[in-house]
Amino acid sequence: MGKPPRAMTPVEEVDLSAVRYQSPSLQAPHLTGFSLRAFVWLMESPLFGRLLTSVLKSQNNITRMLQDTVIPERPMYLPEYPPQVCITKWPYE
Repeated sequence: MGKPPRAMTPVEEVDLSAVRYQSPSLQAPHLTGFSLRAFVWLMESPLFGRLLTSVLKSQNNITRMLQDTVIPERPMYLPEYPPQVCITKWPYE
């Protein structure tokens, strides 16, 4: 059996003064010059791009991290900004 899923705290209960970012350890290629161009070309190709993306995600445990996390909020399909009143004056009035 695996670990129980990690549950995130609802946004209303988060104390921003107590939150600290914990950077995960990642393995990413360090590329410059021609190797960077070749990597970008492979990532943009339909066949090799999906393969490389899945390999990089599995090496960094991204899919397992997303599957093991419970997010209590509903998905937000549109941004919820407070309504803003736009007041404009023409300079020639």
